[in-house]
Amino acid sequence: MAAKKRTRRKPLVETALAPIAAEFGKESSGIGKNLAKGARTIADVAVDATKFVRAALFPLRVLIYGANKVEKRLIRLVSEKLQTVPPDQRCVPPNAVLGPIIESARLRMDEPDFADMFATLLATAMDRRTAIDAHPAFAKILGEMVSDEAKILRHLGESGHEAVVHLYSLGGDYSSASNDMENLSLVAIDAGASVLGAAPIFLANLTRLGLASMPPDAEIADEARYVRLETSTPLMALENYIRGRGRRPVFLRGLIQLTPLGKAFLRACLPSQR
Repeated sequence: MAAKKRTRRKPLVETALAPIAAEFGKESSGIGKNLAKGARTIADVAVDATKFVRAALFPLRVLIYGANKVEKRLIRLVSEKLQTVPPDQRCVPPNAVLGPIIESARLRMDEPDFADMFATLLATAMDRRTAIDAHPAFAKILGEMVSDEAKILRHLGESGHEAVVHLYSLGGDYSSASNDMENLSLVAIDAGASVLGAAPIFLANLTRLGLASMPPDAEIADEARYVRLETSTPLMALENYIRGRGRRPVFLRGLIQLTPLGKAFLRACLPSQR
């Protein structure tokens, strides 16, 4: 009786990359072969973190312009983060996650804080236990942030929420009101931000990105936080300026807090949260 021919079972990684190879292989000579080569290499070197990351990023050399410029540093940073991840828990992220990370990272790799955050996001996506936290939108969000905003997010992750006030001024007869400044808080100071004057813009951008929210008509229960904010030197200076114009300053209280997306972003992108 003739022995049955044994069929080689393709590694999971090679199977996952097959659609990409098929799509780009038709249009660009050699790309499909390179993708397949990268997939086989990943399967062969899964135990070594550095080789694993290098092989995982290999296909992007031909798919994303400038990927090779960030590859060396990204490989080193991600490899360090994957050292504690068991080899059998390492995985290649889907192209929808991997592509945007490289595309955005190549513009920010000269900034140490962002290089580390992109590396953390990629390491999150390469760990089966945390891959679900690596949302495809996070790479683009990182590209639209500054480092002080990341510090504020870390602080909000620790404190839960912070006091915010919006400053209005009333006319002498109380018949007219104007909104002089919004999103005033001490969160940038408490977070150790370097550009304190831009704090209102930072909060506005974090809410725009969906990472934080300032619910209308919501206040925190801790009255002391508002007292500390409203009697702080910057806000008292604003009050004196408004009074000097013959108007009356009025604070409208609010709060800022992380959204569910913001909490997931912290887990996926910020080193202290991983």
